[in-house]
Amino acid sequence: MRHAGCSRRPTTAAIAPHSAVSELGVVRRLRTSPVKTTLLAFSISALLVSIGIAGSPTAWHPPATPHGITTAAGTEQAHADIAAGNIQLFEAGTRGVSAVGVPAGEPRLAKLPRHTLPCGCTTPNANLWVQYARAYNSVVVAHIFDGASR
Repeated sequence: MRHAGCSRRPTTAAIAPHSAVSELGVVRRLRTSPVKTTLLAFSISALLVSIGIAGSPTAWHPPATPHGITTAAGTEQAHADIAAGNIQLFEAGTRGVSAVGVPAGEPRLAKLPRHTLPCGCTTPNANLWVQYARAYNSVVVAHIFDGASR
């Protein structure tokens, strides 16, 4: 039920200057200048651009698997990368990401570049990528350990 005269909210001029509302800072006029507005707009646009750049993969993409995301494809890719001199490890996981199949703390593997495959509990085929990484990494680990024993 509306009362006559209560259809609008009071303006800041209608509130007494020493009322509790104005002392608490509830009613405050927002003062902006063209410089502040320009800086705010520039900051927001810079943030959006940086999110777009950081969110887009630029340097590395997951391997294209001609036979699907399988252990055979991981093994095949590992042999091809070793032959090309591109020795690396893959990280994958669903809830946690790690270099699956790689012994933790092994100094011979510590300096190898690592790349993260598609992962996460909501990522489709994350379990298949874990199997792919395990197969790939097992070939690389065997190559490193066999080369060191020669």
